[in-house]
Amino acid sequence: MSGLAALVNESYQLNQLVPRDDIPSLQVGLDEIVSGSARLAKQRHAGSHSGLAGSRRGVTPVDTGNASYLLATHGVNVPNLNNQINNVSNALQAAAPAGLSAPSSNLQQSTLAQSQWEPQTGIADTDVDGFLRVRKEMIIISAIEETHRRTQQAAAEAYQRKMQMDWKKQRVEILEELAGYSKSDSSDSRSGNLGRSMLGTSLSRSSLGNSTYGSSNTGNPGGIDSIEAHKRMMECDQIVKRLNSYRKTGRNLALFSYMKQVMARDGDSRSPLLSDSFDILTSIIGEKDVQDGEFLGEAIPQRHYVNNYYAEQGERERIELTNRIISGGKRYLESRFKSLVEKTLQDRQSEAKLGGTPGIVNKIQAYVRLTLSNHPYKNSFEVGDWLNQSGKAFTDLCHIQDAVQLAQSVKHAFSNTDRNIHRWLEEWASSPDLRLSRDRREKFVAHWTQHYRNPQQVDPFKYAIHKLIGRFDLRKSVPVVTDAMEDWTWMHLSLIRETASGSTYQDATTQKYTLSDLAKTIVKSGEAHFDPHGTRPLVYFQQLCITGQFELAIQFLYEKARMEIDAVHFAIGLAYYGMLRVPSKEQQSETGILTSVGEEQYFNFARLIQRYVRNFAKSDPTTALQYIYLIGLNGDLSPPLGEEQLQICWDTIGQLVIETKGYSLVLDQRTAEGQVAPSVISRDIKLIKIRDADTALKNLVARLANTASADLALHDRIQLLKMAGKYDQILQALNSHLADSLEQQFSESELSQPDVVVAYSKQTVSALANERLPVSAKLAEANAILCRLREAKTAADQGDFQRALTNIEDSRVLPLDSDVPGISRSADQFKNVDDNITRKIDLILVLTMNSLYELHQQKKSEVYGGAARQEAMQSLRRKSRALMMFAGMLRYRMHSETYAQLANLVC
Repeated sequence: MSGLAALVNESYQLNQLVPRDDIPSLQVGLDEIVSGSARLAKQRHAGSHSGLAGSRRGVTPVDTGNASYLLATHGVNVPNLNNQINNVSNALQAAAPAGLSAPSSNLQQSTLAQSQWEPQTGIADTDVDGFLRVRKEMIIISAIEETHRRTQQAAAEAYQRKMQMDWKKQRVEILEELAGYSKSDSSDSRSGNLGRSMLGTSLSRSSLGNSTYGSSNTGNPGGIDSIEAHKRMMECDQIVKRLNSYRKTGRNLALFSYMKQVMARDGDSRSPLLSDSFDILTSIIGEKDVQDGEFLGEAIPQRHYVNNYYAEQGERERIELTNRIISGGKRYLESRFKSLVEKTLQDRQSEAKLGGTPGIVNKIQAYVRLTLSNHPYKNSFEVGDWLNQSGKAFTDLCHIQDAVQLAQSVKHAFSNTDRNIHRWLEEWASSPDLRLSRDRREKFVAHWTQHYRNPQQVDPFKYAIHKLIGRFDLRKSVPVVTDAMEDWTWMHLSLIRETASGSTYQDATTQKYTLSDLAKTIVKSGEAHFDPHGTRPLVYFQQLCITGQFELAIQFLYEKARMEIDAVHFAIGLAYYGMLRVPSKEQQSETGILTSVGEEQYFNFARLIQRYVRNFAKSDPTTALQYIYLIGLNGDLSPPLGEEQLQICWDTIGQLVIETKGYSLVLDQRTAEGQVAPSVISRDIKLIKIRDADTALKNLVARLANTASADLALHDRIQLLKMAGKYDQILQALNSHLADSLEQQFSESELSQPDVVVAYSKQTVSALANERLPVSAKLAEANAILCRLREAKTAADQGDFQRALTNIEDSRVLPLDSDVPGISRSADQFKNVDDNITRKIDLILVLTMNSLYELHQQKKSEVYGGAARQEAMQSLRRKSRALMMFAGMLRYRMHSETYAQLANLVC
C-alpha cells in the first residue's frame, strides 16, 4: 500500500510542477482504487501485481472490462493515464520533492522499455544544457539507426536486383533453347540435347532447314532429309567463307547471284521457286553483269543501302530506296512476262506464224492473237480492238515507247470516243515518273467517267490502259487482266507513286497510293491467299520481298521449321547490302527475332545467327565462327546501335570459344616447316571491327585460360597462359605436370630418349627469364626441385641409382646428411614447400630409400674396397636412418604402405 500511496502523492505533485490540461486528476478515494484493483487481479490470475501496476503491464480496456468500467464511472481513463505517465515520469523525476518516494522499479523498467531514446535521469525544465546534450545524443543515435536501416534496405534491394537480372538471363537462355527445340521435329532424337548457352550443346548438325517447294509431300524428318540438309549446309558454308574472304580483302561479292548459283542448282525440285526468289532480290539490289559471283561491270559494295534503309519515312533517301524496290519488283515481273511470251511463241510456232526475225511489235501481235483465241471472255468484250491488249502487253514488257509508236501509227483505227488516246499515252510516257499533270489528269478522268460510267461493261484491257494513265480506282482489281498473281502485283506496283515530304507535287488524298499501302494489303491477305494449300511458302515470301517487307519475309520463312537454311542465308544477303533493320537492346524481344515498333519492323539478325550456329558449334567451331563474323556487318550503324552489334558479335565469339573449348581458334599454330601461323581469330580480326581488338582478344584469352581444362595439351595450355599474361600460372602448370610425371612408368625405348618433359620445362622457364617476365621466385625454385626429382626418377628407372641419389640430394628436399636437430627443423619447415612436392612426398621418400638400398646392396656385394667400402656403407645407413626419422616427423598423413616400404628398404 505504501508504494501505491507514494505514487498517488507524487502524481499530485507532478500536476503542480507541470500543469497540463490533458492529464486527468483522480477524483476517487484510495480505498476504492485498491479494492477495485484487488478484484481485477483476483479475476485475472493469482499472484499478479495489483491495481494500476497490473494495467501497465499490458491490460487493455478490452481485457479488463470490469475494471475499466469501474474506473471510468469515477472519471478515470486508465489507458490514457498510463500513456501520459510513461511519457512524463522520467522528465519530472528530478523535480519531485525529496520527501516523496520514487516510483517502483517495475515502473522504471517499463518506462525505459517504451521510451528507449529518453535520458536515464530526469532533466529539469531550466536545464537548457542538459536538454541540448540529450537532444544531440538522440539525433546522433537516430542518424545511426536511420543509416543502418537505409544500408540494410539498399543491400536488400541490390540483392533483389541481382537475383532478377540472373533470373532474366537464365529465363532468356532457357526460352531460347526451348524455342530452338520446338522448331525441330520431336521425332529426331539428335535434337533433344538442350543446353544452357546461346550456342546450344548439339554435337552434330541437326536436320533443320530443309525447304519444301512446289510439292505437297513434306517428307520424313529423318533419313534422306537429314542427309540432304547436311549437304546443303556444307554448300552454304562455302558461300559464307567466300564472303568473309572478300570482306577481308575489300572486294565486292555479288552475293545473291552467287547464292543462286550454289543453292538453286538445276535438277533440284525446289529450284524453280528458290531461283525466282533470288532473281527478285537480285533485281531489287541491282546485281547485273555477274559471273561466278564477280561483278564484270559496276560493283555494288557491301552495306550500300544501309543509310537509305534506316532513313525516316518521307525522307529523300528513303523514297529513293523505295522507288528502287518498286522498279526492281517490276523489272522482275516484266522479265517473267517476257519469258512467258517467248515460251508461248516457241511452243505454238505454227499458230504464231512468225517468219524471219520478228520484231517486238510482231511478237506482241502474235502473242495477243494466241492468248485471246481461247480466252473465256472473248465474246463479252471488244475483242476486235486488239490495240488495247497490245498496249497493255507493251507496258508489261516495259516497251512503253513502242506502245506509243503503235498507237500513233494506228490512231485512225480508234473510235471517236478514244481518238485522243494516243496523245494521253504519249504525254504519260514522256513523264519521268509516268504521271500526268494534275490538270491533264482531271480532264482524262472526266473523259473516262463521261463515256465509260460502268467499267464492268468496258473491255478490261482498255480499262487497264486508262487506269495506268489516269491512276484512278487505285485499290480495285481489273477483271481478266489481273487474274494472275503476277499481273495483279505488277499493276499495283505501276500505280504506286512515292513522294518525299515537302515535295511541290503532292497527290490528292484519293490519289495517294504508296508501297506501304500495298504491303499492308499483302499482309492482310496473308499466306493462305497466295498459297492456299500451304505447299509453296516461297510464293508468299516473294510477295513480301517485292513490297519491301524483308524483315517479315525472313521471319515468315524462318518459322517454317524445314526452311531454316534458306531463311538464314536470305537474311545474310540482306544484311550484307544493309537492307535488314536490327533492333537496339531496348527494342528487341526476349526470345523472338522480330520486333514491331510503330510501323517499322526490326529483325534480330544476331539472334538468328546464334540459333543457327548452335546446330554445329561443337562439331565445327571454325565454320560457326565464320557465321558469327557476319553479326559485325551491322557495326557501321550509328551509335549506340552499331557498338551494341559489335559487342554482341564479340560476346558470341567468346561464348563459342569458351563453351566449345575452341583453343585452336585463339592459339597460334606451328606449321610443318616450324613457322608460327597466327590464330584463326587473329587473322580474321578485321571482320569484327571492334575497338581495341588486341585488348579484347587478350581478355578473351584470359577467360579461356581460367576455364582451360586439364586435358588440354601442356604446350597449348602454356601458350594460352602466356598470351593471357598469367606467368605464375605457367609455372604452376609446369610444376603440376612434373609432379604427376613422377608416377609415370617408362618403356625401354623411352628410357633411351632424352627427357622431353624436363627439357621443355627448363626451356619455358629460361624463355620467361630471358624476356624478363615477372614470375614468382618460389614457383621457379619449386620448378627446379621438381626437375631434379624427375631426373632422379629417370636415372633410377635406368638403373643409375648413384645419379638418382645425387639429384635428390641436390634438390635439398630431404635432410639426408643432417643431425637430429637439423632433421627436426627440416620437418617443421616442410610445410612451406610447394604443394606439388608435398603431394608426391610418398613417391619421393620411396624413390630415395630404394636408391639408398640399391646402392647399399651394391657396396655390400663388392669383394674389395676395404675401409672405403665400409665408410660408404655406413654413410648410406646413416642417410637411411635420417630418412626414416624425417618421415616420422612429417606432419603429413601418408599411406601405411609407404612406411612399410621404407621399413623393408632401410639399410
